[in-house]
Amino acid sequence: MRDRKLIWFIMILFVGLVTACQKEIIDTEIYEILEETVEIEDSLQEIREEMANLEEEENELYKQLIDQPLNDLDLLAEYVEKAEKLIDQREKLLEKEHSAMTNSKEQFIQIEPLIDQIEKETAQKSAKDMYEIMLVRYDIYEEWYDAYVHRLSEEANLYALFLENKIDFEQVNEQVEVVNTTYDEAKIILNNFSEQTTTYNQAKIDYYEKSELNIAID
Repeated sequence: MRDRKLIWFIMILFVGLVTACQKEIIDTEIYEILEETVEIEDSLQEIREEMANLEEEENELYKQLIDQPLNDLDLLAEYVEKAEKLIDQREKLLEKEHSAMTNSKEQFIQIEPLIDQIEKETAQKSAKDMYEIMLVRYDIYEEWYDAYVHRLSEEANLYALFLENKIDFEQVNEQVEVVNTTYDEAKIILNNFSEQTTTYNQAKIDYYEKSELNIAID
């Protein structure tokens, strides 16, 4: 009889240990996936700095362009060619960033089936909130990406006007306004993206604090 009780005790203890291990495994999997997305996006910092430098370079080039003799078509063509190369470089960097962000999302959504396995109710709710916030963040990024693609297209249209045999300055001014509008629209979306990133980081910290893992938070 005593041996039977001992066996039951060992079985209950074993089940408890297995359950505890499963909880930790789930939290660990979620943590590792979240950190993978961080690593992917941290690698984009260099791309974004390069894009900012190219934007500044193109802005300076445009200022030089409008100061040139506008009847010298060969000279204008040289400046337009330089501008088109800068636009092409930015487009390639943008596509590289977009590919990485797509990869980030593909990694991140792997936590969805794991969230339902979190047994601690407060941690599960926190994880769900974090997940929804991040999905909105990815949607905002896609909105910004589309806006930036549009901006590059309108910039190319602007430079093309300087290749006309007779430059229509009214049309140039109108196109400058179009480019400025696309810039403002992209900037607003980018600000929304930054705010959503801050909201996500706070939600992630909240989840880490409520999870079973002992994670040091900076």
